[in-house]
Formats: sequence, C-alpha cells, structure tokens
Amino acid sequence: MASVYRLTSLASIILAVSAVDLGVPGPWGSADPLVNIHNTGKSEVCYEVEFSSGNFPTPTTCDSRPGFKVAAGQSITLHTGPGFNGALTAITNNIKGARHEINFAASPAGSCWYDVDYQLGMSDSTLGPADHRPRQGNSPSLSGEQDTLAKANAGWPHATNQAQLLQNPKYLQVGGPDGKGQLTHAYMDSEAPEEVVEFFQLTAEFTAYIGPGSVAGQPTQGAMTKAADLKSWIVDTQQMEIVAY
Repeated sequence: MASVYRLTSLASIILAVSAVDLGVPGPWGSADPLVNIHNTGKSEVCYEVEFSSGNFPTPTTCDSRPGFKVAAGQSITLHTGPGFNGALTAITNNIKGARHEINFAASPAGSCWYDVDYQLGMSDSTLGPADHRPRQGNSPSLSGEQDTLAKANAGWPHATNQAQLLQNPKYLQVGGPDGKGQLTHAYMDSEAPEEVVEFFQLTAEFTAYIGPGSVAGQPTQGAMTKAADLKSWIVDTQQMEIVAY
C-alpha cells in the first residue's frame, strides 16, 4: 500500500508500561486493539512506528525514529489503542525489511484492514489475525511470506526474462558455477526496476504489496495495480499478529 504516514515526535512520547506490554497504558479489555509480535529469528528486529491516526506512544527509537526493539526469541504485545492507522517497519542489522500496515480506524467498526508491504524493503515476516481466523469466504488471512527466498525460487522457473532480472544483483542473484542455479538472494526496495517488481508481484505471486496499488494513484486497469490491490485485506477482528522469521 505504501501510504505516507507522519512520524511521531519525541516530544509527545509516553512511557511504555512494561517489558512485554508496550503502547498505551492499561487496563486493557479483552477486545481492545493489539498486535502480538513474535520474533522467531536469530537477530534483533527494531520496528519503526508510523501512524496517520491514533495516539501511539513509543519511548524508544529505531535509527533515531520512534520505534521499539524485539530481541531474537522474544514476544511482546503492542497495545495500539483505538483508531490506530499506521505501519510497523522491520529493521534488522540496519537493513529495512517488511512494512506491516495496520488500520484499526476503518469501517466497519471492530475490523482491521491490513497488508505486508515489500515495496520499501523485504524480510521474512507475516501479518494476520492473532487467532488465525480466515477472512470472509474462508479465504486465507496470512499476509507476507515466511520465507521470501523460497517463494522467489518457486517462481523463478516461470520467469522468461531471467537474464534481464539478473542484471539487478541488488535484488536477485543465483548460485552455481554457471550462474544458472537457484536464487541465493532476493530483496526489494523503492529503487527496484519494473521488471524486478513484476517478477515478485506477478510471476512469483508474493502474498504482499510489491508494486503500488490504486490507493497510490496507479491506473486500476493495469495488471500490476490489480495484483497489488488484491493484497489489501480486511478481517473482523482488531487483534493481530506479526511473526518475524
């Protein structure tokens, strides 16, 4: 989705309430909006916080911007308060990764619009309802990719322009002495050329935003826009879960 959110100013920061419960102070109701975050990976993840509505307290920073750290193996519960509409961007070892867009402010009340966005960075991460309920119509509700490299490799044999794609080693690299093996590296950011974006969004069919959708003003008749728009989902709960792998 890649909407532009304002970054909170440190002047308005409120202290976090404990080591495992962050965000707005309690007491919290059983149906209050929250995001459970589980870092199952081997590296610390710092989540940069952006929001366009709501009042989100973040007493710490990620690279001088408001955010919070989740150690390897750690789980935390983030209490956003009502009306939160924003994003949590994962930063690992100073490399920007998945952007988790969460909108508790949209209609209908008690629901959440959400997606994982790989337009500005890529990492192994998923976002969905904390109780793993399906979306309407019993559709899968997990956005993002647990293993982005494996997902890219699944789509690689179907890419008819491999030579062109491999001219962009920042985003795609292959192994093997002849350069014809499996992909050993897959990444995305805002500078990726169109053919790379198309590979991830259309050929490999990532369950995430790769190219901008119509919310970013793109023509709705384009294949890229249609594919991106299909990745913005709604679920009838405001209890969400991020898992970093």
